[in-house]
Amino acid sequence: MNVTWKRFFLSTVAFVLSIAFLMTAAHAAVVAINAGGGAYTASDGTSYLADVHFTGGSTYATTQDIVNTGDDPLYQTQRYGFGSEFSYNIPIDDGVYDITLHFAELYYDNAGDQIFDVFIEDKSGPDIGDLDILDEADGKFRAHTVTITSVSVEDGELNITFSGAHDASICAIEVNLAAPTAEIFADPVTINKGQEVNLSWETKYATNVSIDQGIGIVGDSGSTTVSPEVTTTYRITANGPGGTITDSVTVTVNTPAPTVMFTDSSASIVEGNQYILSWTSENATSASIDNGVGPVDPTGERGVSPVITTTYTIIVSGPGGTASDSITVNVLALPTVDITADPTNVSIGSSSTLSWTSSNATTVTINPGNLSDALSGTLTVTPTETTTYTIRATNAYGSREKSVMVIVNEPPLIKSFTANPVSIVRGSSTTLTWDTEGADSVNINDGAVSPDGTMTVTPLVDTT
Repeated sequence: MNVTWKRFFLSTVAFVLSIAFLMTAAHAAVVAINAGGGAYTASDGTSYLADVHFTGGSTYATTQDIVNTGDDPLYQTQRYGFGSEFSYNIPIDDGVYDITLHFAELYYDNAGDQIFDVFIEDKSGPDIGDLDILDEADGKFRAHTVTITSVSVEDGELNITFSGAHDASICAIEVNLAAPTAEIFADPVTINKGQEVNLSWETKYATNVSIDQGIGIVGDSGSTTVSPEVTTTYRITANGPGGTITDSVTVTVNTPAPTVMFTDSSASIVEGNQYILSWTSENATSASIDNGVGPVDPTGERGVSPVITTTYTIIVSGPGGTASDSITVNVLALPTVDITADPTNVSIGSSSTLSWTSSNATTVTINPGNLSDALSGTLTVTPTETTTYTIRATNAYGSREKSVMVIVNEPPLIKSFTANPVSIVRGSSTTLTWDTEGADSVNINDGAVSPDGTMTVTPLVDTT
């Protein structure tokens, strides 16, 4: 038996067997046909009708195991044309469909032996051109599928034509309602916090479309404006008779770098006074100021009292990094002044030397008596009583004072000195009584006594 008649004989047997299955096949919303074979339920649950709705061609079958599938029976039979085209004209409701064609090379051994085209709905050009199953499937007895999407049927019949100069074949045809399509776009896809993004979308073959992130149900196509605070992924879900599909787009929100600024760029205070540092920041979570101030609020104020001109730097930190700003507080120095007296204790009529120095002063006065206006110098004074000398140094920002006391020591005073009686008989006694003031020591005839007191004496001769 030659090759052509052998293939014709085997295919005829397969065709006869398929008639029994055809009688019990039920039309379903998804149409599937086991070309050249009987009714078959695939591992994914798809029910294939026995070969039906064909025009032309012959059938062929094999018992050879098929690679790349768990549904060998689906690929072990086929309808073929052998030099003439054949077609399937499948009654179906008008609509949009995805057509999956199942192929396997069951007969030819060499690439190029069978090359053909597939036309769906009589288009001017092939939907699949120059198909070489052996080449596409990487060998004989290997399953190979091709899906043509979004095929529109408008006349109640799906037409699929297989045409090849030498031969053409098909193992199974699967017709499903077109799966919905969905695309979502963002413009721009990268923003800074606070900016807006235009979300737009397009879907097909969907009866329900929604977008997450609080947007909800939307139309088949459209646009809306969003302003996410953080990087956000927007997911669109389209549901239709042909299934469900999702798409997503991510809008990246740049984390802004923090900013900080002192209210003033510089300031001046008089020595000893306080200055209030004040600052504001954005996008910061922590802040610190140097020169002993330490941690502070990202926006706030703090009093400082520098003794010399000082630059304060604030550093703030946030998710976007760090930032800093500085302010110089100029300290306007008061004058300094000092005064001494030498000696600090004098007797009446004695003198003391005042010595003084000053800095940052424009005027100097020494009182009491407005003794001098020299910024520094010496001066001899002869106070008649204990005196406090105060020097005041002044400049444009204020004044300072310093004092020194010169103590004038008064001479001791004998307030009284008596003898009672003042005349005595030889061998008798008399009482001496005395009272002094300001005396540290008292001597009577070279004998030390207390500053005030009495004593009895018995002079032998007249005695002073």
